Amino acid sequence: MYALYLVTRSGQSILIAREVSSFIASGLQAENLIAVVANGTRLDFYANHQQIYGTTDSTYRHGLMDVSAATVDSTLTQVVYWDASVWTL
Repeated sequence: MYALYLVTRSGQSILIAREVSSFIASGLQAENLIAVVANGTRLDFYANHQQIYGTTDSTYRHGLMDVSAATVDSTLTQVVYWDASVWTL
């Protein structure tokens, strides 16, 4: 499952999407390649080379991106991120 939020300048979180995707691997030792393509007002989100969500949003002209992990229940989770890159198209 994934969730996408828009966080406003005041710190308010607005849920954009919350969905289950068969393209996102889960479980022990699962690995996922996550990518976002931002082109003008168009935002496309990918997991393991498959598009999982796309939208158009003109709320802000620039901003920050955050990737985090959580569980839907009270179990513990561990996530490791590596080789993160941001580049201009």
